[in-house]
Amino acid sequence: MSDIIGYFCIPAFKNVSLLHQKYVQETRSLEEIASESKCSTQTVKKHLKLAGIPFRPHPHPRIPKGTKDKNIISLNEIRVNQMMLEYRRLGMSAQKIADIMNHIGIPPRFKAKSWHYRTVHKIVQKHGLGRVKLNR
Repeated sequence: MSDIIGYFCIPAFKNVSLLHQKYVQETRSLEEIASESKCSTQTVKKHLKLAGIPFRPHPHPRIPKGTKDKNIISLNEIRVNQMMLEYRRLGMSAQKIADIMNHIGIPPRFKAKSWHYRTVHKIVQKHGLGRVKLNR
């Protein structure tokens, strides 16, 4: 019979110093540590909490579904709105502005395929330029 020496190996997620080294010093992700340790990311997360190791902030924080504030707009949307308002001040109709936006290739805010004159009209009205008196 051959001599078999058994040994007990502590998984990386249970070894506090190794967990600290991999997560904090080597900046490994939870997924990487979990795959090396052959466990789930939830297990690694649990042991990080138990060890008192603070989590790194997520590089792209997500807004939970259903809580997205429709009033939050990006800098690009502000520029697009300003462009629309300027066209409206020049006397263009909502339909003409929508046609220009589609021709230029500016994507609409929500999942629509193209700009619609009603969308442009709502944006223009929101900023108090629904009916503009032209200096003629």
